[in-house]
Order: sequence, then structure tokens, then C-alpha cells
Amino acid sequence: MSACHAGEEATQRRLKAIYRRAQIDYRHSCCADFAFTCADTPTDGGEPLLFGAEGGPGLTARMQRYERESVPLAQTAAMKAFEGAGASVARSDVTHLITVTCTGFFAPGLDLELVDRLGLSRSIQRLQVGFMGCQAALHGLQMADAICRADGSAVVLLVCVELTTLHFRRESDVVNLIINSLFGDGAAAALITGAQRVAGGQALLSMDGFYSYVVPDTAEFISWRIEQEGFRMGLSAKTPGVLGQVLPDFVRRLLGPTGRSDSEVEGWAIHPGGRAILDAAADALTLPPGKLSTSREVLRCFGNMSSPTILFVLDRLVRTAANGVALTFGPGLSVEGMVWTRGSRGG
Repeated sequence: MSACHAGEEATQRRLKAIYRRAQIDYRHSCCADFAFTCADTPTDGGEPLLFGAEGGPGLTARMQRYERESVPLAQTAAMKAFEGAGASVARSDVTHLITVTCTGFFAPGLDLELVDRLGLSRSIQRLQVGFMGCQAALHGLQMADAICRADGSAVVLLVCVELTTLHFRRESDVVNLIINSLFGDGAAAALITGAQRVAGGQALLSMDGFYSYVVPDTAEFISWRIEQEGFRMGLSAKTPGVLGQVLPDFVRRLLGPTGRSDSEVEGWAIHPGGRAILDAAADALTLPPGKLSTSREVLRCFGNMSSPTILFVLDRLVRTAANGVALTFGPGLSVEGMVWTRGSRGG
């Protein structure tokens, strides 16, 4: 992403230092603004949004772009999920659709657009997980798991899509510069099936248990509010340290019902909210070097995409680890966890 519109020389120097520490090489955006430099016009023919108006775009313009760009991106992610399932799951088999997003809203919404574009059943049951931030994919998976445990013939399509760069703000305070350096756009989807649907053993992973915890006195550590100029995020520098304090006990409680110990966990799918988050988690859980390499690689190649990010990590990690733990973090300050095993019962 171009930083040429950030302002004065001092801000430029600060930005370079922030970007070096972020350990992010690539990010993606639905906005053409990031595809060109100060003296250029957009290389892809798209029109500027974030830098195209004096003072930045208002909420209406950002939500119009969200409605236009989020649907095809979510559709592409869903189609890849069906391709990955092969002949074992058809679109007509899907009984439930769960959509996850926090970066935009419109109605009739993303869920109905996906029903039309994917040719899903007109009587499909629909749920939306909204405005829950980076943790939301695990909320969606937990909903899907509950549905499939209650009905062994159920097939749930989970779709997460976030256009975080729509909320880029032209402000030079350190917190805003750090936020602008972390986030990118992305989408991911998964198919979750009941026990009757996986009798042939075709599942990628089984969801073996979930646990949630809201850390006391941390309500404003991660925040996300709608303003006239767009959405404003708050991110406290205390967040990594507090997460480091609570994670060891959280993981013990998460693993407790499964009978596993942390030493038996092969794969650690930790949401790469940023380098500092991953460093704090690795230190707190005393993980050997390289245990978070998959999370770090997703961060390096995509940045923090909010809710889809953990699905990117799981998709890669489940191919090399027989079991594992997934951890995500969000407003609250809340922590979400899932224990998983490769293949077996769940979809």
C-alpha cells in the first residue's frame, strides 16, 4: 500500500519504522487508491475512493463500495469451498448459511446475494455474525458445530468477508498509523457437515470443543465504532501484554474437556492480529520456535484481514498437523478458542 498521502516528512519516517516492525510484505484492498503512487493514476483503471475527496470519503461512499465489492469476493470464497469439497457436498445440500462481517452493512444483504448467486435453496436458514471483529469466524464455526450436532444431516456454509481498508483514515497519530499498517481485505469460506454427512471420512477437520472468555476491565482495548467519516477502530498498546497474561489459563480450560495437555497440541492456529500479538502468545504459551510459522506467514502475505484470517491459518496448518488449537481475539477484550483434530467427525 502506498503511504504517500500520509502527510509530512516526520510522519513518513514514523510510517517506515512502523511498517518495518509489522513484518507484513503484502496486503490486498478493494480500493484502487493503494495501486498507485502520488504522481500516478490508478494502474487498474479503478477510481480513487480514500484519496479521491478532500478530507476523505464519508460513510455513504464507503458503504456503497462495500456493497459493490464484498459480494463477488464472498462468492468467490464460497465457490472455492465447494470446489474443495468435490462431489461430497453439492450446493443443493446446504441447509444453513452463516455470514460473518464487521466492515459493512446493507439490506437485502450479503446472505441473500449469496443465495441468488450460488443457487442455494430458497428455504435455507440464514444467520449473520456481525460487528464482532477478528474473533468472529470462531463464533460462526461454533454456531455451525451446534447446528450439525443437533441435526446430523445438516450442511452449513460459513462465509467470512471483510473490507477493512475501506476504513483507512488520514490521521497521523501513532495508533491510527499502526492500524493502517496492519489491515487488509479478504474472504474465506468453509463447509461444516453433520455426522451423517461424513460417514465416508472426507472431512478436513473435526471441531472437538470451544471455550470463550471476556477479560475484565478491558472493554476499550479493542473497539470499533461507526462515525460519519466511516468506522473508527481503537487498539490499545496494552492488548498483547494482557492476552499474554490470560492465555495459559485459557488454553488449560479449553483443553480440559478433551483430556489433552498443551504438550500434545501439534498445531497452533493463532489469529495474527499483528506481530506483537503473536510474540506475546508464543512467550506466554512457551511455544518452541517455529510453532507459529503458519500464523506469521499468513500475516506476512495478507496482513490482518479480521474474521477470515483464522480460516486462512487453519487451511494451511491442518495439512501438516494432526490436531491443534485455534485462538482468536476481539472487542471485549474477548478470547475465543477451538480444539480441532484433522479429519474424523466434523466438516
